[in-house]
Amino acid sequence: MALWIILLITIITVFVAVHAVLLPKLFLKVRYAYKNIPDRGLKVVDEANGRSIVYEPDESIKDFINQYIVSERDGKKSFVCKIDGDIRFIDFDIVLFNEKGVSFKVLNVKEIIKNKGYTEVVPLPDKTVYVTVVLNRVNDSHRENRASKHVVLKGVALYILSCALIEILCVFGIKACIGKIYGGLFFESFMYIADTWIFTAVVCAGVIILNVLFTVAVVFIKKKNKKKGEANG
Repeated sequence: MALWIILLITIITVFVAVHAVLLPKLFLKVRYAYKNIPDRGLKVVDEANGRSIVYEPDESIKDFINQYIVSERDGKKSFVCKIDGDIRFIDFDIVLFNEKGVSFKVLNVKEIIKNKGYTEVVPLPDKTVYVTVVLNRVNDSHRENRASKHVVLKGVALYILSCALIEILCVFGIKACIGKIYGGLFFESFMYIADTWIFTAVVCAGVIILNVLFTVAVVFIKKKNKKKGEANG
């Protein structure tokens, strides 16, 4: 019995971890939509082991982020900001674009400044061609930005489908564990009689519907907050 109790706890733990961490990280990805990138390249610096490009960010954040540099040295790409010397804490997003000009990832950076006037170096994926910066917070002051931020709908659909599959598997796993813990010799009848299958199907449907409603509500709230931010901006 102890083995089945441990297995039951494991299934519940995996269920929570997959829904709260793994699947959102895989599918609920944030994108920014731009008509024109506001940043401007200032100069290219050729170096012995690579190249660095100095950029000037959007006019609205230049007082905080003066410039930033995207470098490629020894085949590794990186990003660093030159910032105002009074900044002690900064929160910003680095929006990454590939060679087709498509935003493929957003890196969020929250940093307590150690080297006055500069952020820490952030490694970038190899397929990064250029970036833009969205400022979220400076010290204790939150910033509104003009970029449209949204969750990719295809990712939401894949998240819901993946959740549904995991939920069905977990419900059947939990049913089997409960059957072993409480059913004893009646385990097979508990697992296979029609009434328990109907109840299991209802539970599966209920969990899936609740997850869909919760996911849609979260996406809707994020979208509504985004519109408020754009209006305030």
